[in-house]
Amino acid sequence: MRHRSAQAIVLLALVIATPVISACSGSDNDRSELIRFSSTATTKPTMDRTNRHNDGTSYEPCDSLAPHIAEIGLDPVTKRDAATTQTDPVRGCGWMDTARSEHWGLSQTVTNWDSVDTYKDRHQSIASWLPDQIIANRVVAIFREPNSTCSTYVQSGKAGVITTVIRFSQSSPIDECAKAVEATTAVIDQIPR
Repeated sequence: MRHRSAQAIVLLALVIATPVISACSGSDNDRSELIRFSSTATTKPTMDRTNRHNDGTSYEPCDSLAPHIAEIGLDPVTKRDAATTQTDPVRGCGWMDTARSEHWGLSQTVTNWDSVDTYKDRHQSIASWLPDQIIANRVVAIFREPNSTCSTYVQSGKAGVITTVIRFSQSSPIDECAKAVEATTAVIDQIPR
């Protein structure tokens, strides 16, 4: 029971850490809406999670990334939906590492943004931006946050697809930016322009 409780806390931390900044895509009134993730979340979407905050692309992270999860080092059984209501500002899923001893997790979410430049400008003060990478002829923005978190951002229509990796333990051997880029690379051909 203690292991399951600890796992639920880690999953909660993963999705809350999935850049909370992505939840700021709506109006100032929408900022209080955070990504919620719990051990009771379903492994499959149970509602239409598309809303005015995340309808800028048809890309669905939960479906597209799922076939690649094991090869990335994540446990498919740990899949959790990032949305708990139809009005959540993001849609997507999160997973935990296969060994559960490396103490890391990954989430991929969609939230509306007009462009990568707009996203960067809005988040300059809370993210450390690394040089962009070009993957499959697409600009992939990469940013770190101070809490052992690294994310990628890919523009898709009028939305951003944000892949976030968080390390929950400093002793974890993973490179969170390398894992975020690996996951992004695995699905970039499926992300509509």
